[in-house]
Amino acid sequence: MTHIPAQPSASTALRKADNIKTEVESSAKTKENIAAISSKPKVSNVAAVAPASDNAVDIDA
Repeated sequence: MTHIPAQPSASTALRKADNIKTEVESSAKTKENIAAISSKPKVSNVAAVAPASDNAVDIDA
């Protein structure tokens, strides 16, 4: 008599497939986010862009 290994249930197979699908979607989303971040212009120092008068304190007031 030949031994037939037990087959995983359909629900287990579907759950595994769903997990793989989620991982793939998550990975794709991460790659999109990285691409979006790396394509944005870099602003090294926002304070340097603002005019000095905006930050000035009026001592005479």
